[in-house]
Amino acid sequence: MSSWEPLRSVTSFLRVAGGRRRKSASRGYGGYLVKKGQLVRSWKRRYFRLSYGCLEYFEDYSSYEAHLKNGHASDARHSDLDSSAPFRPKGGITLCGAEVEVTEDRGEWGITVKGEGRTLEVKCQDRAQCVAWHTHLQLHIDLANEDCIAMEETGSNRGVERWVERMEGIGREGEDRLRKGVWMVKECQGVWGRKKHKRFFAVVDGELRWGPKEEGVMSGRSKKRVSLDEVTFVEGGTGGGGLSSGDLGDSSACGECGDRSCTVRVGLRKRTVEMEGETYDERAAWVADLYAVCYVRSLKRLRGAVEEARRKDKEREEGALHRAIVSSGR
Repeated sequence: MSSWEPLRSVTSFLRVAGGRRRKSASRGYGGYLVKKGQLVRSWKRRYFRLSYGCLEYFEDYSSYEAHLKNGHASDARHSDLDSSAPFRPKGGITLCGAEVEVTEDRGEWGITVKGEGRTLEVKCQDRAQCVAWHTHLQLHIDLANEDCIAMEETGSNRGVERWVERMEGIGREGEDRLRKGVWMVKECQGVWGRKKHKRFFAVVDGELRWGPKEEGVMSGRSKKRVSLDEVTFVEGGTGGGGLSSGDLGDSSACGECGDRSCTVRVGLRKRTVEMEGETYDERAAWVADLYAVCYVRSLKRLRGAVEEARRKDKEREEGALHRAIVSSGR
């Protein structure tokens, strides 16, 4: 299964619908900022690129140049590549429904971007750089919101809508299968080396859970879990699928698939666990169900962002109308 980020996949459709209105921002905007880590609370200098409704960051500018030279525009059409490749973005955030805020603390200027359940915090060199980034971010957020609304209101995406409906149906069926669970072999890197253990995996109450006993997983006693909202799919070098959670930018998790088995990695805070299906078919069916369920959850978040964008637009229009009425009455 190809690498996949649910909201990024939908964003690729938005770019087509909103291409004309994006003309003023088509060249994008980029530069170095200092990013705050999410798994490890440290600050790292990264090259950020703002374009096509996404804010992405790379190891450095040379990585971004390699990204362009390899012909890989920053969208889901090229997401079948290994995320650990040097020309791949280390992470990013979709701007539809996002919020941006300028921060200032003892003369240090920064920007916080919140969207799709994630938060990016960066530091700027000075106030001027902060203002410039804030201006461009707000422009791209406004464009992304307009395109989200346009996609919902126009009938030009009927093919996409049918595909979405199909995925929702698969997702509902997949929820039942995922809830029943499956036994897989978990491999993890410990202090004394790599170890393998057979574990039961299931999706319960919006979480991927696993443990040594089926009863413990289904009852909620197992502490090994990760929210489905934090899951993305990463392609392995030989065709295997993988999962990662947490800071997508700092995660290099990927799966490697052989002829008879396949490993799925889940980055959970400061450690990574790996699950290995006994057969490729078993793993493929399990990941396919998880793919559909995660897509439906992300679609619901996107629709929520669309509704929020509509609400804000309506409030702005009503506010402008009220001010006009007040002004005319003076």
